[in-house]
Amino acid sequence: MTADQYVTVDLNGGTKETALDVFRALGGAFTPQPSTDAFLTSDPSSEPATNPITWARSFLVDGPGRQIGADHHLIGEITAEITGGRERTAYVLDALRAIADVDELSTNGRGTQTRTTVHLRPA
Repeated sequence: MTADQYVTVDLNGGTKETALDVFRALGGAFTPQPSTDAFLTSDPSSEPATNPITWARSFLVDGPGRQIGADHHLIGEITAEITGGRERTAYVLDALRAIADVDELSTNGRGTQTRTTVHLRPA
């Protein structure tokens, strides 16, 4: 597949469990890139209760692939940035709407590419 046949999904913020929940929900139809995993924290010396470790994960979508199970629901809040061709990006957004409430924060387009940032909350 060429680069324009993929969509990149970047998950930022939230907890590791929430990021992994999104990954699992989309994982049946998507190709993960585990080398891009990263732990982020603004102040490593602060207590976990006041400064939870956040999780960032990027993976490539090669879908449309299989349908997401209707019984899956997001367990926490997280922000996702979806970048790729318009049709494939729309497919990923529809897939995310199947598991979460999706607030669209911004959409930018250039040529055939689209970058959409959304905030995901449990449905």
